[in-house]
Amino acid sequence: MARSKSRLKPFQFHDEVYGVPIYLAHCPAQELESWFAREHLVDVELVEDAKAQTIWMGGHLIFWFSPDVKVKTVDGLSTITHEACHGTAFILSDRGVSLKDGEAIAYHQSWLFRELLARLNPKFARS
Repeated sequence: MARSKSRLKPFQFHDEVYGVPIYLAHCPAQELESWFAREHLVDVELVEDAKAQTIWMGGHLIFWFSPDVKVKTVDGLSTITHEACHGTAFILSDRGVSLKDGEAIAYHQSWLFRELLARLNPKFARS
C-alpha cells in the first residue's frame, strides 16, 4: 500500500497577550488525526460531518477547518468567526478573564479572526 505523501504541519502562531500557542489546519479530518498520531499527541477525533472544530487541549488551541470551508464565501467567513468565538471563550475563561467583559471578548475575537483569515487566505492582508 502506498504511503501518503502528505506531511501536514499545521500553521502555528502565538497569542502573545495570553501566552497561548495556536495551531491551524485546513485539511481533511483524517489528515489532522494522522498528524496527531504521528506526533504522538493525544488521540483526537473530530466531530463526524463537521466542517470545522476548535479544540482546547492542555493550554493549546487547535483550529481545524475542512477543505469544504471556502475562505472567500459568506458561509466560510461565518464559520471562521464562529470558531474564533469558541477560541476566544476557551482562552479568556482559562486565563480568568470574565466572559462578561464585552470589550475583552470583542477585541480578542477580532484579533483571532484576522489572524485565522490571514493564514487561511494570504490575499487578505493584515494591516
